[in-house]
Amino acid sequence: MIRSRDGSLIACANPVSRWNGSAWVKMGMKMGTCRALTEDRQGKLYAGGSFGDGVIGNPKFWGVASWNGTDWEPLPDGPIEMVFALATDSVGNLYAAGLFDSAAGRRTQGLAKWDGKSWSDVDGSLSKGNGYALALDSTGGLVVGGSFRVAGDLGAKALARWDGSRWSTYGKGIN
Repeated sequence: MIRSRDGSLIACANPVSRWNGSAWVKMGMKMGTCRALTEDRQGKLYAGGSFGDGVIGNPKFWGVASWNGTDWEPLPDGPIEMVFALATDSVGNLYAAGLFDSAAGRRTQGLAKWDGKSWSDVDGSLSKGNGYALALDSTGGLVVGGSFRVAGDLGAKALARWDGSRWSTYGKGIN
């Protein structure tokens, strides 16, 4: 669940729903299993999860979709498997973490970046593991938690930080 920029609550339900002050209102059609929600700086809403074959009648949905104000639209060639976390940075990049190893035909082990036009890895992404949590720290760095041992080419025990150009760790990490 998130509080959107307009102040309303939005929940990962099936379908995603917005609280109108007295009841939950469905946002579009049923999409599968929603696990994460985020908004970018302009208020564009994204949902992540496991949408399987997609919404009924739309096989283009995979792990990430965006809300157009009326219904959900797939992000082209996104992660095909489960997305557990989403975050957007200050320049508008969308990050997706989860149990996947590719997006747009590129290796993106556990972490992928959408720049508004295409998907890419994040400097090697999360080798030997997957991402489960994302957050931006006070300086705008992307903090990633999960079941990984390497972020990019840096040994990182389940917790790492991406500053936009390189990976760093938080001490010895966590178990």
